[in-house]
Amino acid sequence: MAAITLFAQDIQISGQVSEAGTGEPLIGVNVIIKDGTTGTTTDIDGTYSLVVPQSTVLVFSYIGYEPQEFLINQEGVQNVELRTEATGLEEVVVIGYGTAKKRDLTGSVSSVNSELIESAAALSADQALQGRAAGVFVQQNSGEPGAGTTVRIRGTGSISAGNEPLYVIDGIPILTSAEDITSTAAKGNVQNPLSTINPNDIASIEVLKDASAAAIYGARAANGVILITTKRGKAGEGQIDFSTYYGTQEVRKPYRLLNGAQYAQFINESSFYAGNGRVYSDPQSFGEGTNWQDEIFRRANLSNYELSFKGGTDVFQYAVSGGYYLQDGAIIGSNFERYNFRANLDAQVTPKLKISNSLMFSFSASDRVATDDNAAFDGGTITAALGYSPLVPTRDKNGNLVQKNFVVDDNGELVDGTQADAEGNAIAEKTINTFANPLLKLLESPSSNKLSRVINNLSGIYQLTNHLNLKVSLGIDFAASRGDQFTPRASRAGGESFASSGTTSSTTILNENTLNYQQTFNRHKITAVGGVSAQQSKISSISVDAIDIQNDQLGFNNYAIARGASLGTNFSDFTFLSGLARVSYSYADKYLMTITGRADGSSKFGTNNKWGFFPSASLGWVVSEESFLDDSGFMDFLKLRLSYGIIGNESIGPYLSQALLVPVDLSFNDFLTLGFEPFVFPNSDLKWESTEQFNAGLDLSFVNGRLSATLDYYLKNTFDLLLSTDVPFYTGFASVFSNVGDLENSGFEFSLTTHNFDGAFRWDTDFNIGWNRNKITNLAGRDNIPNNANLFGIESWALLQEGEAVGRFYGLRTDGIFQLGKDPEGVANFAGSGLIAPGERKFIDLNGDGIIGADDRSFIGSAQPDFTFGFNNTFSFKGFDLNVFLQGVSGNQIVNFNKFLIERENGTSNVTLDFFANRWTPQNPTNRYPKVNGDPGLVRNFISDGEVEDGSYLRLRTISLGYRLSSQMLQKLKVSSLRIYVTGKNLWTLTNYSGFDPEVSHFGQSATNMGADLGGYPSTKQYLVGLNVGF
Repeated sequence: MAAITLFAQDIQISGQVSEAGTGEPLIGVNVIIKDGTTGTTTDIDGTYSLVVPQSTVLVFSYIGYEPQEFLINQEGVQNVELRTEATGLEEVVVIGYGTAKKRDLTGSVSSVNSELIESAAALSADQALQGRAAGVFVQQNSGEPGAGTTVRIRGTGSISAGNEPLYVIDGIPILTSAEDITSTAAKGNVQNPLSTINPNDIASIEVLKDASAAAIYGARAANGVILITTKRGKAGEGQIDFSTYYGTQEVRKPYRLLNGAQYAQFINESSFYAGNGRVYSDPQSFGEGTNWQDEIFRRANLSNYELSFKGGTDVFQYAVSGGYYLQDGAIIGSNFERYNFRANLDAQVTPKLKISNSLMFSFSASDRVATDDNAAFDGGTITAALGYSPLVPTRDKNGNLVQKNFVVDDNGELVDGTQADAEGNAIAEKTINTFANPLLKLLESPSSNKLSRVINNLSGIYQLTNHLNLKVSLGIDFAASRGDQFTPRASRAGGESFASSGTTSSTTILNENTLNYQQTFNRHKITAVGGVSAQQSKISSISVDAIDIQNDQLGFNNYAIARGASLGTNFSDFTFLSGLARVSYSYADKYLMTITGRADGSSKFGTNNKWGFFPSASLGWVVSEESFLDDSGFMDFLKLRLSYGIIGNESIGPYLSQALLVPVDLSFNDFLTLGFEPFVFPNSDLKWESTEQFNAGLDLSFVNGRLSATLDYYLKNTFDLLLSTDVPFYTGFASVFSNVGDLENSGFEFSLTTHNFDGAFRWDTDFNIGWNRNKITNLAGRDNIPNNANLFGIESWALLQEGEAVGRFYGLRTDGIFQLGKDPEGVANFAGSGLIAPGERKFIDLNGDGIIGADDRSFIGSAQPDFTFGFNNTFSFKGFDLNVFLQGVSGNQIVNFNKFLIERENGTSNVTLDFFANRWTPQNPTNRYPKVNGDPGLVRNFISDGEVEDGSYLRLRTISLGYRLSSQMLQKLKVSSLRIYVTGKNLWTLTNYSGFDPEVSHFGQSATNMGADLGGYPSTKQYLVGLNVGF
């Protein structure tokens, strides 16, 4: 009976599949039962026949066409028309003040869709872009929740001005400088301004890379432009989507340091070389001691919840979403929390008038920690955890956190190391370990930041004629933040507490009015846009710093009882006024041309250079449309592109060109009088940096879109670099900012997309790689420019020099370890150090004067990567989907300043197991690490190639496995879609770098100080489980 019933439910279905618009039959179309493997393909006439169970959903899919689904309830004929898929060449991309099909582009534009953005499970849009676009270098500067990134499009284009791209969200250029958006009073990394925007609200990200694509943004486009378009509603049945994920995270790779017993042995050895006796009679009695990394690191949770509503009618569409994100940091005491809301509304008020509004509101709060060796906070948690003695417990016998300067004596008792012993000497293990208990900084040193942001853009489009419309838009970007931090007396040198509070607010108002024209006649197609833009930004901040607040319990809540409180205020106001135009022409879909120009006036620049004009021109030739390639067979599309243009960079302070005065206290007739003095030397000729860029590109598509590729070569010459130049002493100033330098970037970019299998089993691949070479070509007659960024008293560890890249490291070259039995005479050593001794490190005496010093330094590495790449594979089969994304960087180096702590041979901090096991001793005369040295004053004032490491890495950035419920299960659950998944992020990294993580930048987005690692907040491995439900 069951068999008869089953047989009665099987039905015969047949039909023909053809191309919509032409009616041409399509051969080889996959006709498959949804979420199954049963199916067939169409024959030479485009026909098919299949026996399926009743109430089956059939999926018709074919490379290059939009798939279609049909519910089959009865026998009969089901003919299907497949439309060309709006992806690949026909995909419409945003290009700034308009849209265009990819096949019509003559500039270099990379696009990242919402699926790839959401699969990244990233906190911000810039993080989601990492590894997704050729020639776009994205680096997370810190693993701290909410911390910022460095983004470089086609290399480092400036020395003194900014290098970050311009971000435009739904038509509004936004402020992204952290100092303009967030208060810097809170310690730790400043919050990433882009973290206020929920990546899952984004429909697409377009990256405008060459001058042709970016020139429409003129004086702000030299570093590239990133266009972010958020999701909007469509006419049709309303849709409700809920998504969530929850997970945990942990530090990828802690340092392997000495335990208690090993550290006691290390102290004894250091004391011996200092000419003293043993400090600890029984080192093994101290056992494991305290692992300070275990004390500050934790397995932390993160979670995300989002609810969205989309839908509308022919005259009104809506997309409304809200979300909540919470991430606890891998270091105790740190976290990030965000609430976000978005409402995108579109109304066709009349047949000719459409009004749209895009509103975003976000509130975020974070607790932050200082991880590096920042003197303002008396060291950071990471540097303290690496250097602090493992002999010291976390708490004393009374349960209180151990205070600064306490050490452990030979009896294992906590004693104040500053007190004198019976012989009158300071009680200490060797010398006082200068680090404070890192838990004091985390548990008793609060630091917080709160940021509210509103971005709104109201626009109206009026159709003047069939081919011409007027668009008027008014936008606002408002942000307000407050930061507070407090460090108690026990955590700071000198026993004086420190507090800081501050607020920052910024408001940007934008008005744009553009005319848009489109016309097609015969084989000609013209698209044009022209208009004006006016933008004003105001930024104000107020801050107060104080030391020695008498009551630690009050913290930053009572500055009135502090000693040495100081108040600071800042205000800036700058404006932009612009005229813009772009004309695109196409003949017969074969010959393409685009001409763009923008005139920008900026209040930032001198009276002699208020206005600049930024033109570009580009050509395209669709070779595949020519008759001589009609029979090319497997080649679908071939287009050549050429472009040239000039774009600018105005990312400098707003008042550098003006003669500002600042107050100063003066003594006049024995009375203190308030006076004023010039703040900067004015330069009325100051203007933007300019970049001329040439681009040659090739777009290819094969086998009906199954394989597509893009290849670009670019040459960027940046001139009028803003550099500090010397002025005569009688001016009262040492230097002035002038437009005098030049540098060059050149490189190749390659992107490849393949659809390897299509059917029940689907496999798609995306690969991109970008090479870049950077070179300074003119420093206005200066031999070099040191970076002057001080770490551990070491300055000028990076140097700018003509013919070299920005970010080159400058230091000594090592030459192994001086061994027993060798003659020390003639071996160069540091001045005042006497003859070199066995076990000491040798350095190469480049100038041959017999003394190791500043003149023996040379270039020993570069922070600039040779190439960056991303490799993404997506598989799907019977409802399962698997995404594997690899990303990497090659050819860059990192200065690991942590080695000045954990390879410090004088006993004043803990060291790595590798150093201790491979240090030089008479019994183990290695050539890797020097001997333990008992001189606590031995400080080297230069970096060497011993601290410079390879920063290349290959990382499994994301791996995700998901399952979508079948249509039958969805019907039972009364939902339209349901997907569950598990995701891992940063689970595997291949690198030679010995630090926590090769993705690090101590100085954030700085171009001249890139590549330094000191106490950086480590990035984490993340394990997530998620759910997406549609109703």
